[in-house]
Amino acid sequence: MHHSRATLEGARGTYASARRELAETLPPEVISEVLAVLESEGARLAATLREVELVDEAIAGTRWQPRL
Repeated sequence: MHHSRATLEGARGTYASARRELAETLPPEVISEVLAVLESEGARLAATLREVELVDEAIAGTRWQPRL
């Protein structure tokens, strides 16, 4: 779980600094594409972290009530 969380935090940090760090080397449309890819990857990593947390909770014996 620690690896998944650290990977997500790293991706968020990269997204936060990408525009500033790439502004002098890439045209704006390419930066927008980079940010879109980073956003997509961040969503994937967030979903993976949630899945890992659910498995961890299941192993620990957490019981869930079904939602209606």
